[in-house]
Amino acid sequence: MLALLATSIGARAESVRTDHVEAELIAENTALKPGENWVALRLKPDEGWHTYWKNPGDTGIPTQLNWTLPKDVSAGPIQWPYPELHKLGGLAYFGYGDETLHLVKITLPANWPTSRQVDLRAEAKWLVCADVCIPGKADLSLILPAAASPTVDDRWTSLFADTRARLPITSPWKTQFSADHGDFSLHLDGAKLDGAQ
Repeated sequence: MLALLATSIGARAESVRTDHVEAELIAENTALKPGENWVALRLKPDEGWHTYWKNPGDTGIPTQLNWTLPKDVSAGPIQWPYPELHKLGGLAYFGYGDETLHLVKITLPANWPTSRQVDLRAEAKWLVCADVCIPGKADLSLILPAAASPTVDDRWTSLFADTRARLPITSPWKTQFSADHGDFSLHLDGAKLDGAQ
């Protein structure tokens, strides 16, 4: 019981409010374990505003994370959920108008002691737009205890699950796309499509 209490008290993070965006680093579990863990940059734009996907389309800048981590701790690339298509005049762009998690895999070395906290820090940058665009930036931190078998943080369970359901899935087939003088073709090796002859 005391260990669980210490774990819940040990996790420290604060959301940051900037122009039209709330930003925060959160973790899937109440502690980090040696090996792979999942954390996320949570961005929540105001109603009518949006941030951008990794491929923003005709306009925009993708969200970025620059990490400062303890020695031997590593962060993977952002795992991007499917975006929404937005249109403004003749422009089309891809982004997020609702609260969105940008998942990142954090890896601790196998010999990380459970007595040592993990201090995660990141500079987050984004562009938030409505009828105008405003660059945003925040220095974020998340301090978590280490544990061999951490428990799930119930505050974020549904958000992590919803985000994973929106992650792109790698095609099981070898694909080839080509364009020639305005003609486009897509070739799938080994694919059997419903209704295909």
